[in-house]
Amino acid sequence: MTPHNRIRRALEVAHRIADARDPLGVRARQRLVALGTLSEAGVELALSQHLETSVSDRDLASFVQRSTPAPRCHVMLAANVCTAALRAVAHALAVAAEVYVRPSRRDPVLAELLCEQLDGVHLVAELAPAAHDEVHLYGSDESIAELRASLPPDVRVKAHGSGMGAAVIDTPSADAATLLARDLAAFDGAGCLSPRFVFAPDAVAFGARLNAALVSLARDNPRGTLPEQSRSALAQYARTMAAVGHVHVTPHHLVAIDPEPNELLLPPVGRAICVVEHRLDAQVAHERLGSLARFVTCVAGQRLDPPTWRRLWPHVRVCELGRMQQPPFDGPVDLR
Repeated sequence: MTPHNRIRRALEVAHRIADARDPLGVRARQRLVALGTLSEAGVELALSQHLETSVSDRDLASFVQRSTPAPRCHVMLAANVCTAALRAVAHALAVAAEVYVRPSRRDPVLAELLCEQLDGVHLVAELAPAAHDEVHLYGSDESIAELRASLPPDVRVKAHGSGMGAAVIDTPSADAATLLARDLAAFDGAGCLSPRFVFAPDAVAFGARLNAALVSLARDNPRGTLPEQSRSALAQYARTMAAVGHVHVTPHHLVAIDPEPNELLLPPVGRAICVVEHRLDAQVAHERLGSLARFVTCVAGQRLDPPTWRRLWPHVRVCELGRMQQPPFDGPVDLR
């Protein structure tokens, strides 16, 4: 099979997983809900709205063009986003017909289902690349650096490390808050496209609107169960931000407001976001983020000019509010 056909076959399996009536979709939902990372509604949202099931010819061509053939491709997955295994496997299938996947121990569900259904895609406990193979690493920068150091020198490595999204608001309306709330609530804000900062004029008022939008959203889509470490990090972040600004905390999200930003403090994962007071352009956003700018994979806004932003962030995705978690199926989400 050609790389194009291998990717389309993976999307056919994804179509079954997205369907709540298909036996494969039923199994996926049962297993993901049992993990508890996302609520039942959060799992349904992820599978029905954010799992890719089709691709245009143009995007598929872009996906394949971003890849260089290799004898075999090996993939180490992370657990942040339950649907991420699909794009990672598709990326590997663009490289080789033989793919070896090491799933996350915390969430192996999609990886296992894809390996079960796809010829040439194998589940492994450890990566064991041979000379001239390609290796795709997903996860935190720290975990990637550790594994990368253990790989043979004659393999080709592509790393997809820590990432985050940011948003820029021109008109801080209730509609903008609703769209941004959807971007944050998907995957409970744990993905590398999830917004962690939003820059807005009248940050206090917009933070209140965003809090109200998240409260409304949580009635139908509550946050999943957080591990103790995450709960502690959110509590500490809330205390810190309350000392310098304002904080809205509920059982399902955290909205911090920094009205006089100096050095930005990254919110923890768990539907947490910081609203930063500023009317800015791309250059100022880049400067304000400082050392965090290198982690930005996606910028969303109301009237953004993509070429302007990409001059500062060559690989960043630029999109409208409400579309951060639905990027084109044209390559890895971080475009690295």
